[in-house]
Amino acid sequence: MELEQSKYYHIYNSCIEGDKLFREHTDYLLFLKKYRQFLNKELSVLAYCLMPTQFHFLVKVVGDDITRIKKYIGILQGTYAKMINIKTGRSGSLFPNRAISKLIDNQADLLIIATYIHQKPLRDKLSEHLKDWPYSSYPDYAGLRNGTLPSRDSIMNQFQNKDDFVKFSNKTITNIKNEYWI
Repeated sequence: MELEQSKYYHIYNSCIEGDKLFREHTDYLLFLKKYRQFLNKELSVLAYCLMPTQFHFLVKVVGDDITRIKKYIGILQGTYAKMINIKTGRSGSLFPNRAISKLIDNQADLLIIATYIHQKPLRDKLSEHLKDWPYSSYPDYAGLRNGTLPSRDSIMNQFQNKDDFVKFSNKTITNIKNEYWI
């Protein structure tokens, strides 16, 4: 996994095919709690979305010990998988591989990737409207919730107000670079 201090990344992973990362509301909350426990001081979250079979985070690396950050990402996945295994009576790995990071190398792409992440539930037909998916940072940006996980300044500075953000977000992102699609 590539990470460098002060750079932006799309970090994501999905579960082993045929399984689910998140089965019920409390699973999503548990994952976010574990994220905060291990990574809140290491990565600044710009956007996130948790879906039944995958997670996505757009982050800025703020910690200075990259080895520790990578270790904590592994611990997050491992600890969460262990808790789900105990809860559901399953065994083995929940993730087929380590989390993947893709460098976002320019400011303009931050907005595109944030919107792409927020639109994932619509693209996967889990929700009909962005505002209806509670396991993403979109409701925080749209003023529907006052969550504390996303640091919204980098994205919101590109808009006059939250209504402009909502209008932009509701347009389908079609100009995303191929390397960002997953």
